[in-house]
Amino acid sequence: MGKLNADIVVQVRHGDAHARPWVLLHGTDGRETDLLSLVHAVAPKATTIAPRGTVKTPGGFAHFRRRPDRTLDECDIRRRVRPLADAIRESLSENCLDGLPVLVGYSNGAVMSVALLTHAPDSFAAAILLRPLTPYRDEAMPPLQGLPALVLDAANDKRRSSGDGKLQSELLVQAGAQVTRKTLPGGHPLCRDDERAIKAWLDALLATHSPSNP
Repeated sequence: MGKLNADIVVQVRHGDAHARPWVLLHGTDGRETDLLSLVHAVAPKATTIAPRGTVKTPGGFAHFRRRPDRTLDECDIRRRVRPLADAIRESLSENCLDGLPVLVGYSNGAVMSVALLTHAPDSFAAAILLRPLTPYRDEAMPPLQGLPALVLDAANDKRRSSGDGKLQSELLVQAGAQVTRKTLPGGHPLCRDDERAIKAWLDALLATHSPSNP
Protein backbone atom coordinates (compact mmCIF):
# COMPACT_ATOMS: atom_id res chain seq x y z
CA MET A 1 0.00 0.00 0.00
CA GLY A 2 1.39 3.44 -0.87
CA LYS A 3 0.55 7.13 -0.89
CA LEU A 4 0.33 8.96 -4.20
CA ASN A 5 -0.87 12.38 -5.30
CA ALA A 6 -2.04 14.48 -2.39
CA ASP A 7 -1.89 11.56 0.06
CA ILE A 8 -4.30 9.34 -1.87
CA VAL A 9 -3.87 5.86 -0.40
CA VAL A 10 -3.88 3.18 -3.10
CA GLN A 11 -3.92 -0.53 -2.42
CA VAL A 12 -2.53 -2.78 -5.16
CA ARG A 13 -3.11 -6.52 -5.17
CA HIS A 14 -1.11 -8.28 -7.84
CA GLY A 15 -2.58 -10.92 -10.11
CA ASP A 16 -1.69 -12.34 -13.49
CA ALA A 17 0.63 -9.92 -15.28
CA HIS A 18 -1.11 -10.75 -18.57
CA ALA A 19 -4.62 -10.06 -17.28
CA ARG A 20 -6.13 -6.62 -17.60
CA PRO A 21 -5.98 -4.64 -14.32
CA TRP A 22 -9.08 -3.36 -12.56
CA VAL A 23 -9.52 -0.02 -10.77
CA LEU A 24 -11.97 -0.15 -7.85
CA LEU A 25 -13.78 2.88 -6.37
CA HIS A 26 -15.76 2.15 -3.20
CA GLY A 27 -18.94 3.85 -1.97
CA THR A 28 -19.63 6.30 0.86
CA ASP A 29 -18.48 5.11 4.30
CA GLY A 30 -16.33 2.58 2.49
CA ARG A 31 -12.70 1.57 2.22
CA GLU A 32 -10.35 0.50 -0.54
CA THR A 33 -10.92 -3.19 0.27
CA ASP A 34 -14.71 -3.14 -0.18
CA LEU A 35 -14.91 -4.30 -3.80
CA LEU A 36 -12.09 -6.85 -3.70
CA SER A 37 -14.32 -9.87 -3.09
CA LEU A 38 -16.68 -8.88 -5.92
CA VAL A 39 -13.85 -8.46 -8.41
CA HIS A 40 -12.11 -11.62 -7.23
CA ALA A 41 -15.34 -13.51 -7.99
CA VAL A 42 -15.68 -12.16 -11.53
CA ALA A 43 -12.03 -11.59 -12.54
CA PRO A 44 -9.87 -13.68 -10.17
CA LYS A 45 -6.64 -13.20 -12.16
CA ALA A 46 -6.82 -9.41 -12.32
CA THR A 47 -4.45 -7.08 -10.55
CA THR A 48 -6.56 -4.60 -8.60
CA ILE A 49 -5.83 -0.93 -7.93
CA ALA A 50 -8.07 0.39 -5.17
CA PRO A 51 -7.77 4.05 -4.13
CA ARG A 52 -9.20 5.08 -0.78
CA GLY A 53 -11.53 8.09 -0.92
CA THR A 54 -9.95 11.29 0.40
CA VAL A 55 -13.07 12.50 2.27
CA LYS A 56 -13.41 11.18 5.83
CA THR A 57 -16.97 10.09 6.67
CA PRO A 58 -18.56 8.73 9.87
CA GLY A 59 -18.22 5.15 8.65
CA GLY A 60 -15.08 5.34 6.53
CA PHE A 61 -14.29 7.35 3.42
CA ALA A 62 -15.83 8.82 0.26
CA HIS A 63 -14.38 10.07 -3.01
CA PHE A 64 -16.13 13.47 -2.85
CA ARG A 65 -18.34 15.54 -0.57
CA ARG A 66 -22.06 16.13 -0.65
CA ARG A 67 -23.69 19.37 0.39
CA PRO A 68 -25.75 19.50 3.63
CA ASP A 69 -28.92 18.92 1.58
CA ARG A 70 -27.29 15.72 0.13
CA THR A 71 -26.94 17.13 -3.40
CA LEU A 72 -23.66 16.45 -5.15
CA ASP A 73 -20.93 19.04 -4.66
CA GLU A 74 -19.81 19.37 -8.28
CA CYS A 75 -16.97 21.74 -7.39
CA ASP A 76 -15.58 19.19 -4.95
CA ILE A 77 -15.82 16.43 -7.56
CA ARG A 78 -13.93 18.56 -10.07
CA ARG A 79 -11.26 19.38 -7.47
CA ARG A 80 -10.65 15.73 -6.58
CA VAL A 81 -10.95 13.97 -9.94
CA ARG A 82 -7.61 15.11 -11.40
CA PRO A 83 -5.47 13.98 -8.43
CA LEU A 84 -7.35 10.67 -8.45
CA ALA A 85 -6.72 10.18 -12.17
CA ASP A 86 -3.04 10.99 -11.63
CA ALA A 87 -2.81 8.53 -8.71
CA ILE A 88 -4.32 5.75 -10.81
CA ARG A 89 -1.99 6.51 -13.70
CA GLU A 90 1.07 6.55 -11.41
CA SER A 91 0.04 3.31 -9.75
CA LEU A 92 -0.32 1.60 -13.13
CA SER A 93 3.12 2.85 -14.16
CA GLU A 94 4.87 2.00 -10.89
CA ASN A 95 3.52 -1.56 -11.07
CA CYS A 96 4.42 -1.97 -14.75
CA LEU A 97 0.78 -2.45 -15.78
CA ASP A 98 0.59 -1.48 -19.44
CA GLY A 99 -2.98 -2.35 -20.47
CA LEU A 100 -5.84 0.07 -19.96
CA PRO A 101 -7.78 -0.96 -16.83
CA VAL A 102 -11.39 -1.84 -16.26
CA LEU A 103 -12.99 0.84 -14.06
CA VAL A 104 -15.58 -0.29 -11.51
CA GLY A 105 -17.31 2.09 -9.11
CA TYR A 106 -20.07 1.62 -6.58
CA SER A 107 -22.43 4.43 -5.42
CA ASN A 108 -20.17 7.39 -4.51
CA GLY A 109 -17.43 5.59 -6.42
CA ALA A 110 -19.70 5.17 -9.46
CA VAL A 111 -20.30 8.92 -9.52
CA MET A 112 -16.55 9.53 -9.36
CA SER A 113 -16.03 6.88 -12.06
CA VAL A 114 -18.22 8.89 -14.44
CA ALA A 115 -16.21 11.99 -13.51
CA LEU A 116 -13.02 10.08 -14.40
CA LEU A 117 -14.50 9.05 -17.75
CA THR A 118 -15.35 12.70 -18.37
CA HIS A 119 -11.92 13.93 -17.29
CA ALA A 120 -9.79 11.16 -18.85
CA PRO A 121 -11.93 9.33 -21.43
CA ASP A 122 -9.01 7.46 -23.03
CA SER A 123 -7.70 6.01 -19.77
CA PHE A 124 -9.97 2.97 -19.38
CA ALA A 125 -10.83 -0.14 -21.38
CA ALA A 126 -14.31 -0.61 -19.90
CA ALA A 127 -16.50 0.68 -17.07
CA ILE A 128 -18.85 -0.97 -14.58
CA LEU A 129 -21.10 1.50 -12.79
CA LEU A 130 -23.00 0.15 -9.79
CA ARG A 131 -25.86 2.41 -8.57
CA PRO A 132 -24.58 5.44 -10.51
CA LEU A 133 -25.64 9.06 -10.45
CA THR A 134 -24.67 11.73 -12.96
CA PRO A 135 -21.92 13.93 -11.44
CA TYR A 136 -22.35 17.03 -13.62
CA ARG A 137 -25.63 18.70 -14.49
CA ASP A 138 -24.49 20.84 -17.41
CA GLU A 139 -21.43 19.14 -18.89
CA ALA A 140 -21.55 16.78 -21.86
CA MET A 141 -19.34 13.72 -21.76
CA PRO A 142 -16.45 13.59 -24.24
CA PRO A 143 -16.37 10.96 -27.01
CA LEU A 144 -15.95 7.50 -25.48
CA GLN A 145 -15.08 5.68 -28.71
CA GLY A 146 -17.19 2.56 -28.21
CA LEU A 147 -16.17 2.05 -24.57
CA PRO A 148 -17.98 -1.02 -23.17
CA ALA A 149 -19.99 0.03 -20.11
CA LEU A 150 -22.27 -1.85 -17.74
CA VAL A 151 -24.78 0.10 -15.65
CA LEU A 152 -26.47 -1.74 -12.78
CA ASP A 153 -29.19 -0.02 -10.80
CA ALA A 154 -31.77 -1.56 -8.46
CA ALA A 155 -35.55 -1.48 -8.41
CA ASN A 156 -35.77 -0.93 -4.63
CA ASP A 157 -32.89 1.51 -4.22
CA LYS A 158 -33.93 4.07 -1.59
CA ARG A 159 -30.87 6.22 -2.28
CA ARG A 160 -31.53 6.75 -5.97
CA SER A 161 -34.41 8.05 -8.06
CA SER A 162 -35.87 5.60 -10.54
CA GLY A 163 -34.45 7.44 -13.54
CA ASP A 164 -30.87 7.96 -12.34
CA GLY A 165 -29.36 4.88 -13.97
CA LYS A 166 -31.39 5.43 -17.14
CA LEU A 167 -30.16 9.03 -17.45
CA GLN A 168 -26.53 8.04 -16.95
CA SER A 169 -26.89 5.26 -19.51
CA GLU A 170 -28.35 7.69 -22.04
CA LEU A 171 -25.48 10.12 -21.51
CA LEU A 172 -22.97 7.34 -22.04
CA VAL A 173 -24.71 6.24 -25.23
CA GLN A 174 -24.73 9.82 -26.50
CA ALA A 175 -20.97 9.90 -25.92
CA GLY A 176 -20.50 6.78 -28.03
CA ALA A 177 -20.15 4.10 -25.34
CA GLN A 178 -21.55 0.60 -25.87
CA VAL A 179 -23.87 0.41 -22.88
CA THR A 180 -25.60 -2.53 -21.23
CA ARG A 181 -28.02 -1.50 -18.49
CA LYS A 182 -29.87 -3.77 -16.09
CA THR A 183 -32.21 -2.99 -13.21
CA LEU A 184 -31.73 -5.61 -10.51
CA PRO A 185 -34.49 -6.57 -8.05
CA GLY A 186 -32.64 -5.58 -4.86
CA GLY A 187 -31.75 -2.30 -3.17
CA HIS A 188 -28.71 -0.04 -2.88
CA PRO A 189 -26.33 -2.61 -1.31
CA LEU A 190 -24.45 -4.93 -3.65
CA CYS A 191 -25.56 -8.55 -3.81
CA ARG A 192 -25.06 -11.78 -5.74
CA ASP A 193 -27.26 -10.44 -8.54
CA ASP A 194 -24.57 -7.85 -9.25
CA GLU A 195 -21.92 -10.54 -9.43
CA ARG A 196 -24.01 -12.65 -11.81
CA ALA A 197 -24.80 -9.65 -14.04
CA ILE A 198 -21.14 -8.67 -14.25
CA LYS A 199 -20.11 -12.24 -15.08
CA ALA A 200 -22.70 -12.45 -17.86
CA TRP A 201 -21.56 -9.11 -19.28
CA LEU A 202 -17.90 -10.15 -19.18
CA ASP A 203 -18.73 -13.42 -20.92
CA ALA A 204 -20.49 -11.49 -23.68
CA LEU A 205 -17.48 -9.20 -24.05
CA LEU A 206 -15.05 -12.11 -24.19
CA ALA A 207 -17.14 -13.67 -26.94
CA THR A 208 -16.43 -10.68 -29.18
CA HIS A 209 -12.99 -9.54 -27.96
CA SER A 210 -9.55 -11.07 -27.61
CA PRO A 211 -8.71 -12.90 -24.37
CA SER A 212 -6.55 -9.97 -23.22
CA ASN A 213 -9.56 -7.70 -23.07
CA PRO A 214 -11.77 -7.48 -19.93
